[in-house]
Amino acid sequence: MFKQIPFLLAIFSLLFVVACGDDDDVIDVVDPDITLIDTNNVNGSIVSPGDTLRVTIEALAGTNEINSLSIFENGERLPNFEDRLFFNGDPAPSAVVLLDSNSREEFTIDVMILAADMAGTYEVEFEVADDDDNAATVEFSYFVSDITTLEGVLLNSDGPEGTGGLDLDTGEGTGSEDPQAEIRDLGIDLGAPADSVNWIQRIAPVEEQFVEHKIELATLSSEFDFDAVATQVQVAEAFDDANAISESDVVEVGDMFAVRTADDRHYILLVTDVNIDQVANDDYYTFTIKQGQ
Repeated sequence: MFKQIPFLLAIFSLLFVVACGDDDDVIDVVDPDITLIDTNNVNGSIVSPGDTLRVTIEALAGTNEINSLSIFENGERLPNFEDRLFFNGDPAPSAVVLLDSNSREEFTIDVMILAADMAGTYEVEFEVADDDDNAATVEFSYFVSDITTLEGVLLNSDGPEGTGGLDLDTGEGTGSEDPQAEIRDLGIDLGAPADSVNWIQRIAPVEEQFVEHKIELATLSSEFDFDAVATQVQVAEAFDDANAISESDVVEVGDMFAVRTADDRHYILLVTDVNIDQVANDDYYTFTIKQGQ
């Protein structure tokens, strides 16, 4: 029995040598690399449905050649890629592209994506991978707003005929008694001294006798973030946190208002300009209007 020990030791020694030889043959695989160049600042941007998003993608092979480029949106292959995805200005053949031999070591592609149609947050991910599924990814996000933003000008109601009202659906100035208007200017103070500005410079809802449904006006806090409002729901919610009024104080640049109609149309307004005419009654306010649901 003792005579077998040298033989067993020889076997173990051989196994040890073979094992050590296998470790020496292990190769560290380097994944491919991908970089997003966002010169147009699309990452984190707020856009409208169908807006154009442009970025540049640079990729470099690792140990193995790059085999494919894939584009995902919210975890799925980019929907409707045939209408929304473009490479170097041309329609992309697919949201998962097998690279030709000229692009497998490295490539640069200008990518254009049309924003989704529905409001919400979207994550766009680019992935490059080799034949062994070694991969690298890079991503950007954007937010689709479903509100309409427009500019409107409200004229002094004692100015030219047919002025003094503002249609918040179109941004068009109209008469202060026009049923299409939601807000109106309060005109001039007939008792003001002759050498003073007589424009009252206040606004109010269009009176119920002139419209089918009641319109409510409210002031928004100076802390309200007008620019951050990007959905119809946010526009509607703004009125709930506003201070309802029958008429405004003297309107100044930077003032913000919320409007609600009886049929649940909502608007928020930011005053961007107040023009006072020292001679005639051609005074006016300029508003940025965001329309809600």
